[in-house]
Amino acid sequence: MLHLTEEDIRNAMELYERELISPINKGTMFLAGVYCILSICEKHEKYTSVFDRVKEKFHTPEDIINNRSLLREVIKPIIFPNRKAEYLYKFSVWWKNVDLPEEITRVEIIE
Repeated sequence: MLHLTEEDIRNAMELYERELISPINKGTMFLAGVYCILSICEKHEKYTSVFDRVKEKFHTPEDIINNRSLLREVIKPIIFPNRKAEYLYKFSVWWKNVDLPEEITRVEIIE
């Protein structure tokens, strides 16, 4: 049987609050995609610290598209930085050219 401690519950709440996407808008959805790409094959502490630096430097897909060398430098500490930089670039180009964020935010949530 699994026994959760108070520390386990505190850690879970901290993780929940950190990874909660709120409000849901085009910018936060884009950052969620960036977060997912950075997390591939990476330890949580490392990719979250790199993600924080990415959020400081890059606010839009255009920022990534227009600053590829800076992106490579910022994500250098994580595993497969060149591959992930390429994924982030391709994701940014795709994100800029699709209507998916608008479609998602247009949907009414029924409670």
